[in-house]
Amino acid sequence: MSRAFVRHCCLWMVASTLVSTGSKSMQASEAGSGVALNYGRPMSVTLANGERLVGTATTLGEGKLVVNSPRFGSVTVDWADVAQVSGREPTMLTEADMAKIFGGSTATGSGSGSTVTGESTTTAAVESTTTGLPTQPLGQEPEEADSRLLFLRQSSVLLRPGQFDVEIGLSYRRDEKQSFIAELNEDNTFVANDELRREFESRVSVRLGLMDRVEAFASLPLLYASEEEVRQGGTKSDNDEFGIGDTVFGLKAMLLREKEGRPEVILNLTGLAPTGDDPYSGGENVVALGDGHWGVGAGLTLIKSYDPVILFAGLDYLYRFSRNAFNTRIEPGHQIGYNFGMGFAVNEAVTLSAQLQGNFRSKTEVGGVELEDSELEPISIRFGLTYSLAAGRYLDSFVSFGVSDDAASSVFGASVTQRF
Repeated sequence: MSRAFVRHCCLWMVASTLVSTGSKSMQASEAGSGVALNYGRPMSVTLANGERLVGTATTLGEGKLVVNSPRFGSVTVDWADVAQVSGREPTMLTEADMAKIFGGSTATGSGSGSTVTGESTTTAAVESTTTGLPTQPLGQEPEEADSRLLFLRQSSVLLRPGQFDVEIGLSYRRDEKQSFIAELNEDNTFVANDELRREFESRVSVRLGLMDRVEAFASLPLLYASEEEVRQGGTKSDNDEFGIGDTVFGLKAMLLREKEGRPEVILNLTGLAPTGDDPYSGGENVVALGDGHWGVGAGLTLIKSYDPVILFAGLDYLYRFSRNAFNTRIEPGHQIGYNFGMGFAVNEAVTLSAQLQGNFRSKTEVGGVELEDSELEPISIRFGLTYSLAAGRYLDSFVSFGVSDDAASSVFGASVTQRF
């Protein structure tokens, strides 16, 4: 490639930067075809060692590529270490287009460096050296987060150190189940009552980036719940309650970053504080807003990207501590949870997701005796849509249906997340 041609390329790109307000592209051509790095648009950068970055290219110069990643911030890599760059909507320039721009025939390069791919292109070789290219940032600043990843905000690490976000959500839940803890029989066993519970929830969640790959989180719900209960013998009652529910808090840490042939691995440590009205107090008409037990748990989540699809799966365990109630010791069952699903990026602003969620809760013990039929296995399917409203602001909506008798029959809601 001649020096004159390189100078023409540089002048043309600088002029384009000054007159265009959209995202900018840098072109390289070979044998009549061209490809582009889309500045200001999400792209995937795969390194020679198999590691993979998803973000926005902001600078390419002096043999360095700078990628602004929603997860890891500004990352600088050597262009010689880049194996592949892929984008969903690359800008194309043919040799004829280049001739029109520069008023003559174009020279072609014969480098054997990295490949740049997109939906409408095959791979094309580009020069691995970037001598003479501009080093200033090109195009618009990328958004702080990628909506393709936000649907995993409960289980993934998305914040850089010092960043935090606040999420406010509203949801409605309808649940039919049996309650074993409303009152005691004379033989010191619990009565099994049938109940229909309707619950409106407003939840505030806060997440904070503590250090590289580590986040802290806390969540507190405000609940209004009503219950229609049918006790043994046919007695009916209607009750309701308004107040706060149980507080959830914890830490998330990224143990392994995703690379070729290996998923991202997230460790989740969770605490449960019984801040809501528990089912053991308030008499026979109590409407419980909380579980009534302290709890600690841990889990692992695996995430693998196949742009534009993200696959994930998780497994967790929750231990709830025993307590005294009704002059006897209550040992809640152990809980093992699982989930798996996928997200699909429709475009830069919209992501659709689907997942199956379930858990198994072993039998509750009262005074050392297991309660019959107290083990539970709720399983549900959840569908969601995440939409980027503006830079750092996202809307998430969902609907969930129970597929087992122990699961809530239906849950739906929406939340808004603001990142700071």
